[in-house]
Amino acid sequence: MHMNMDDILALPTCPVLYAAHDYPELNQLINRRFKKDGDVEKALKIVIGSRGLEQTKELAKEHCYAAASLAEKLPSKDSSRDCLIDYTLAQLSRDK
Repeated sequence: MHMNMDDILALPTCPVLYAAHDYPELNQLINRRFKKDGDVEKALKIVIGSRGLEQTKELAKEHCYAAASLAEKLPSKDSSRDCLIDYTLAQLSRDK
């Protein structure tokens, strides 16, 4: 899986925050916004070595299923409800 640094570290995104929970030293890097030499590389190594990406995917899955479940309660007069459900569930298989 190719990971874009902007996607992972531009802001403390979900994988970074999950990783920081297990690796408190990551909080120092976050607080200084990855400004020191080597901060980005160190943070990326921590995130990749953590369960942050896996936990983020699980969280996304929970939210997608919850959204699809709510969408199923919408009236089905046309195909828009089914399109909304399909789009929501398709987010689970996207790469970026």
